[in-house]
Amino acid sequence: MTVLEACVRASGMRRGGLTASFVAQWAITAAELGHVPTTVEYGEWWYIDERTGWRHRAAIRDVFGDNWQEVIEMVAADIKRRRLRSPRDVMRLAVV
Repeated sequence: MTVLEACVRASGMRRGGLTASFVAQWAITAAELGHVPTTVEYGEWWYIDERTGWRHRAAIRDVFGDNWQEVIEMVAADIKRRRLRSPRDVMRLAVV
């Protein structure tokens, strides 16, 4: 199951698509920084305010639960290995 499929299955088409993009953004940031970013680091990386970062994080947690950071780490490792840069490509990566 891909990131996009997992998010759509848990949250529906519209919200799931958005959540998949948040997972991709968070994982790209983690791949670049070398660790799962804090919400503040994530917001600074993508030039969004902290409140928006917390909303993105909550959406990810709604899909992946308390182990959402492990999912981000796994996706970030795939990003590094495959040298991906596009959120669209990241959403196609397998999770689970």
